[in-house]
Amino acid sequence: MKFALISLQQNTTDPPLGLAYLSAYLKKYSKNNEIKIIDKEDILENIKNNNYDLIGISAMTTDFKRANSYAKEIKKISKAKLIIGGVHITIMPHHLEESEFDIGIIGEGEKTILELINLFNRDNELTEDNLKNIKGLIFKTKNYMYTTPPRELITNLDEIPYPDRNSLKMKEIYLLPQIKAGSDNIGIFTTIFTSRGCPYNCPFCSSSSYWNKKIRFHSANYVINEIELLYKKYKVEGIHISDDLFIADKKRVKEIANKLEENGLNKKIRFSLLLRSNLVDEDLIKDLKKMNVTHVGFGFESGSTKILKYLKKNTLTVEDHKNAVKLCKKYNFQLSGSFLIGCPNETKEDILETFNFIEELNLNQMNVNQLIPMPKTDIWNYAKEEGLVNDSFEFTIKNLSDLFVHNYNPSLRLSKEIKESEFKELFDKIQERIKNKKSNNFSLKLTYLKYLKNPRFILKLFKRRNRILFLLGIKKKDIEYKTENS
Repeated sequence: MKFALISLQQNTTDPPLGLAYLSAYLKKYSKNNEIKIIDKEDILENIKNNNYDLIGISAMTTDFKRANSYAKEIKKISKAKLIIGGVHITIMPHHLEESEFDIGIIGEGEKTILELINLFNRDNELTEDNLKNIKGLIFKTKNYMYTTPPRELITNLDEIPYPDRNSLKMKEIYLLPQIKAGSDNIGIFTTIFTSRGCPYNCPFCSSSSYWNKKIRFHSANYVINEIELLYKKYKVEGIHISDDLFIADKKRVKEIANKLEENGLNKKIRFSLLLRSNLVDEDLIKDLKKMNVTHVGFGFESGSTKILKYLKKNTLTVEDHKNAVKLCKKYNFQLSGSFLIGCPNETKEDILETFNFIEELNLNQMNVNQLIPMPKTDIWNYAKEEGLVNDSFEFTIKNLSDLFVHNYNPSLRLSKEIKESEFKELFDKIQERIKNKKSNNFSLKLTYLKYLKNPRFILKLFKRRNRILFLLGIKKKDIEYKTENS
């Protein structure tokens, strides 16, 4: 049995770890090892040249149109069953009916995919009657859509092997020097996940719905061993911890920090991660410093107390933001922050409060996006009541797929308290300020000039020149991103 997993992210510098986790899990727990991750290559050409039995694609809402387009083309050249997984089909499973896919994976995918593989290996097909016995599925029958009971989350995350990076183009693509924000901006970087989920339920975020509003953790030993593997095998110099909330368990953070110090890895690798201001205290910051965390990011969202209460459901305050930034600056972290404007009931005065707050914080890097309603969130429900969005397949394909949130989208403006012309003027003013800030933050350390001897890196710089000019603040729009997602 041959199974292909397709990555849609053709231009990103971060490896598709979600697919790599699936591949590793299947190789460990199933008898089938004919699993291919199609990444950074011609997807349709690969499928033409291989007789796959099952093909899986993972997609967020913004990728769903592209995923469905590939599925349509794949059906012309392959008889494989097409499986769609990821956030979008989990939160809007009814979209399977109008899509080109045969089966949808609802929620966490490892065990569900494993059972599908085992079923196919046993019967050499996937029948309606047998699919009904697998939890976490939605699939097409001749006459209707069938949804099975939900799949329980994996309790012990450590039973999931480390991502199957051996099946990715690590050396050719993912281990090339990268340009990052902040003063430590060139090096061999990669990403890891040490937990899944988030205990909070912000009204604009789909993540909590996907993970059933729960958070689970890999053990400290699991995390340390993966970091050691990345250092010894791949010679990485920096790791971004991509968790929604790495610091949710402060005892685990301390244990990881102590173990990194014990084996000396904190002297060899620098880290970056996301923080939440209400959880930041000096003991935590000291542990992060011990880890050799050099860059931290915050979802500040707003500088308006009224808006912040709405977006964070009274779980933190503007004062929490200020205190967290003060502590991070005390310990010399590079700081980035993201903000949202265009919230329901937001006024011009609220947006100006956010603008002034950004100026006050004086971050190393920042981005300000228009708040866009995403499916199965409180913001989505509000937008539905206002007639701005709907749950139809057609609306999602036309309006939310390939959405670039850094751009202003007048059709999805949520607040009635400010005129469109005033909102656009403020949005442009903030973006101009950010562009000017970028040009002041980008620096090249002499210690990293060695990378300029790498021909692959030089070629990468040339190919990504538009992105680099955007980071420098020379170009106003992120042209590369728009091209990738057009």
